[in-house]
Amino acid sequence: MSSSSDPKLTELLKELVRWARFEGIQKARQVLLDNLKKDSEKLAYHHSDGRGSPEVARLAGVSDFAIRSYWKKWQSLGLVTPSMKHKGRFESLFSLEDLGIEVPLKGQQAGSEETPMMVEAKNDD
Repeated sequence: MSSSSDPKLTELLKELVRWARFEGIQKARQVLLDNLKKDSEKLAYHHSDGRGSPEVARLAGVSDFAIRSYWKKWQSLGLVTPSMKHKGRFESLFSLEDLGIEVPLKGQQAGSEETPMMVEAKNDD
């Protein structure tokens, strides 16, 4: 009898995968929280989806140099991967929202009294 047809073994392997995934998600969330302290870092990570560093910089409100520095650090931590489509660009491996990490609105600083509705109103002007 092969191991692939053993229902007990199959169920045990499924359970191990569930626990490994859970542990991995918790670890990824903590590493992200430890390394994305500023709103600009969260925005930069969120927008690191194969876009160029100048565009990510504009969206995050930081310099192009800062984005390239972030990418280098995040790559060493295993938080981004080089884009398969665009040489020299990076893509985040995790969705901040999926891990329960709030993505700030551009221009809204920590401790700001500005609400999402206020930001939308500004954009409508």
